[in-house]
Amino acid sequence: MSNNTSWGQATSYREMNMRNIYKYTTRERMLVMSMDAFDFYTKDGPAPKMKITCSNYDVKRTEGARITDSVDAYIPLPKFLVLAHDIEAGVLARKKMARGDAPQTGAVNEPYFCHFGGTFPKNGDPSTCVSRRLTLVEGLGSASFAFVATAGPGEVDQKTGLIVPKAGTKPTVSVFINMPDDKLKELSIIGRIYAEQFIGLLLQEQLKSVRQQREAYRESRASDGGYEA
Repeated sequence: MSNNTSWGQATSYREMNMRNIYKYTTRERMLVMSMDAFDFYTKDGPAPKMKITCSNYDVKRTEGARITDSVDAYIPLPKFLVLAHDIEAGVLARKKMARGDAPQTGAVNEPYFCHFGGTFPKNGDPSTCVSRRLTLVEGLGSASFAFVATAGPGEVDQKTGLIVPKAGTKPTVSVFINMPDDKLKELSIIGRIYAEQFIGLLLQEQLKSVRQQREAYRESRASDGGYEA
């Protein structure tokens, strides 16, 4: 298989799949959680994210061509950990029960979780801006919750600087994945464990850097005769 730039340096399905930490599939939908973005950095320092990809899936197609549409969501690790807490501690379940007893208002239809993302305009061309959104909503049948991932034309919110869906447009891609209760818990627990392990490794790396900087500072002050222990 030839190299695909969206996979970075992966040259095979095996190498790409090594990045995945959780996968849930049905006959028509697929959700994959991966650690592709744990090592994201910005000018302000580490900015780890949990990547969740939701796809429409056609089992009738040949292997390697069964995914018809996909939406990637890059959730900041702190935000993902709050979602995991709310799933595992029953916070979302209690909210759902409370909604069942509440009057039917617009608030009842608000998502339990929402994350906006996307691609900023390229070379100042607003038509290249893409909005992506991942929400956790009411599930169908016996499933309490479902993920909905959408992508479409976007624009930059002038107040927040974030990418949001462009006013007056509809998503060009939409993926609805019903999440049975046990599957949602599996996603939460596996994702949280990986996130916590990564944070531990990152802390070790950061402390090593801090110690090196402190030692360099001490040596520079000592050479000037101005350091006090």
